[in-house]
Amino acid sequence: MPKKIRVLIVDDSLDMRAILQSSLYYLAPDVEVIAAATDGSQGIRMTQKYQPDIVLMDINLPIIDGISATKTLGQLIPSSKVILMSGQMEYDSLKRSKTAGARHMFTKPIDCDELISTIRNVYAN
Repeated sequence: MPKKIRVLIVDDSLDMRAILQSSLYYLAPDVEVIAAATDGSQGIRMTQKYQPDIVLMDINLPIIDGISATKTLGQLIPSSKVILMSGQMEYDSLKRSKTAGARHMFTKPIDCDELISTIRNVYAN
């Protein structure tokens, strides 16, 4: 059996975590959500603990925002690739996300097929 792509979801919205988790479970049999975090600090700790292949992270998080957490993860766990999500796509956020090391950025609401395709592409590259 091929190795599943291990994903950590970091979002402060319970609804968004549930939607992402169920969408990936039902639509992407090659993707496994291994854990979920509710803020950037917890996301960093869980990434260190679980070493996911992909971290799917919201930008607007309590304690440590997603862009700062992405930069920290790039220094601590460079093998975990970050995909950021945001309620609105602003040029400044996009620029800061890329500088922090994010591999891709989505605007919410997220198209599930596009998300799954992006997870697979980021994982492969």
